[in-house]
Amino acid sequence: MTNSIKAGDIKIIFSDLDGTLLDSRKKVSKENIEAVKEVREKGIIFMAATARPERAVEEYCSEVGFDGVISLNGARVRYKDRNIFNGMSYETASKIITALCENDDKVVALETSTGIYSNTIIEDWFVDCVTDLSEVIKSCAVFKILVFGKNNRLEKKTKDEKKLLVLPEIEKEIKEILDDKTYYTVSENWLCQIMAVNDTKWNGVREVLETLEIPVENAMYFGDDNDDVTCIKNIGYGIAMGNAIPKVKEVADIVIESNDENGIANFLRSLL
Repeated sequence: MTNSIKAGDIKIIFSDLDGTLLDSRKKVSKENIEAVKEVREKGIIFMAATARPERAVEEYCSEVGFDGVISLNGARVRYKDRNIFNGMSYETASKIITALCENDDKVVALETSTGIYSNTIIEDWFVDCVTDLSEVIKSCAVFKILVFGKNNRLEKKTKDEKKLLVLPEIEKEIKEILDDKTYYTVSENWLCQIMAVNDTKWNGVREVLETLEIPVENAMYFGDDNDDVTCIKNIGYGIAMGNAIPKVKEVADIVIESNDENGIANFLRSLL
């Protein structure tokens, strides 16, 4: 596949962060940083596309030098001086939050225009813990609702583990709550992310391509998880990491080495 891709055909590259450009320690390797630099020196735009909020990408922006960032699964798009904000309506967010918080058996957090809030203390995320999330959303926009229970990968949180539901139980509850204005994905097999139906990485990618008038055929995307599937399936060149979930590998044009093996750096250097 690499031999069939001409470097001159690529005008823009999008990359997921966790599990893709970042290694398992959440670090960007020296090799990946250098490879991105070489790509940008050839005039190719390189953008991050992540489920993270933009504040959680700042350190990587300074290290890598992205040309732009699609964050919060497409709820926010930034390219140079252009910013696009999306998100849920107040009515939709209020309905979902009220239903999720009816019982004290889940950890619920909100990514909003004023920061991240949760119904419990999560030291790993540096959230503001509040007793009533419904009050929070009266004065801010909601970009994403995060829900999880037992068997999560966080080191520190205060909610009693014994009370928490397991992932299948949470998914069942979420499916009963959501309507056609929202959807959800599961990240790393433990974190449910609820978003407005228009807030997807693919829509964010499309907005960037339309703004820059770049045909989809001249775009490349690297990813590994559920929220990367549509991008990899629809982009000109969809690349799956060696550590990607099966669903991603099935729709990819090519599968490269894993995020811990400098997969992106090795692939880009062989290409360019």
